[in-house]
Amino acid sequence: MGRSGFEGVIDDRYMDLFSATWLLILHSVLMSLDEGMMMKKKLCLLPIIAAVASVVNMPAYSKQTIYSDGERRVDIGGRAHLQYVLRDPDNGMTTDDIGFRRLRVEIDASIAKNWDAQIEWDFGEGSSLDTNNGESNGELVDGYIQYNFDNGRKLRWGHTRVVQFSRSDNTSSNNSHQVERTLVGNNDSGVPGRQTGVGWYGERKDTSKFIWDIGVAFAEIDPANNQIDFDSEVSSDALNSEGLLVGGRVQYFPMGYFKESHDNFSRESKLGFALAAYNWDNDGDQRGLDPDAPDIENITGLELSSAYRGYGWSIEAQYNKFNAEAVTADLGKISGPTIFAANGDADLDVYAVEVGYMLVPEKFQVALSYAGQDADPYAKEFTQTQIGATYFVKRHDIKFQGTYRMEENVDGVVGNDNNTFFIQAQYLY
Repeated sequence: MGRSGFEGVIDDRYMDLFSATWLLILHSVLMSLDEGMMMKKKLCLLPIIAAVASVVNMPAYSKQTIYSDGERRVDIGGRAHLQYVLRDPDNGMTTDDIGFRRLRVEIDASIAKNWDAQIEWDFGEGSSLDTNNGESNGELVDGYIQYNFDNGRKLRWGHTRVVQFSRSDNTSSNNSHQVERTLVGNNDSGVPGRQTGVGWYGERKDTSKFIWDIGVAFAEIDPANNQIDFDSEVSSDALNSEGLLVGGRVQYFPMGYFKESHDNFSRESKLGFALAAYNWDNDGDQRGLDPDAPDIENITGLELSSAYRGYGWSIEAQYNKFNAEAVTADLGKISGPTIFAANGDADLDVYAVEVGYMLVPEKFQVALSYAGQDADPYAKEFTQTQIGATYFVKRHDIKFQGTYRMEENVDGVVGNDNNTFFIQAQYLY
């Protein structure tokens, strides 16, 4: 079947030329940020440009079945996110890093009808790309057992997103508009992320209109003045506080279910709404009593979000509200940039709007996002603006992304501004 419009112009014969042009555009933008500074960085960009170009002609396979015999099956897959980051804070030194933001290996296995298990490790840099610290030794990302009901529902227990909260966090890092998530998907801004527990997931098929998910988990909080920082049993620290996390989520899709992925390859019109809530309670189990930051006794979280797909557009809107309460005995630790009021209570409001549009169907997407975070003690709202573009070689299996992020009044401190530039090559296998 032939292709029309721009798709007909960009065929396989010109794929390499188009890729090279896209890379040169990214390089030119980066150079224009600060010509004098970037001349010194030019050599640092060459390795990532060469690495990005080298994967253009490689095949992508998203999970491969390496063994199958009746009800027994083993699949293997993973992701490689090679990333270059240039940080330029207004009040600080400009730094840059290059390395694997994520380098994961995933194994899915089944030994009986309706039963599955998954384990996934990350050998990349994790949540903060810093190649000076070296890469991880294989931290557990997901590890769970799952029972699949005949009606399409799933019961899952282990370490994963058992409590479904935040449309942004539930959208895989493989399928995002921007290289990095906005504030509404940040585990430092009240989003629980992956925890250890049990989750029940409603049926998800093209005709589904209502979906219910519930979960319960043991979750950890890393005490901090300026954030609600969720950790997990996997990344546990001796000073963390442990508590019980219970949450639920309901979603409505008036035109049928669609996956949480920032694209509109199908060009179909879809609309979705979600309401989610959770409660985390420490019940006095502060394991280490951090000497420098307040321990949290209780947190409630609320999410309202929506998404639209159609005519090449991919739009997300989300609002999160968090109420937290510090342990009374720890109120003396509250100082400096903080989300906590003098009585130990915290009200944190976080929101984001993300818009993407396919300029060239299935090949080239541009995106813009704006996010904000506010708390009563903030002198001024913390805002985050991102401008990005994605070139798809093979949809999300092979793609290249660039994002320029501008942050103002970080942690509510006036003048605490950061500019960050990301280039990422993604390969799924």
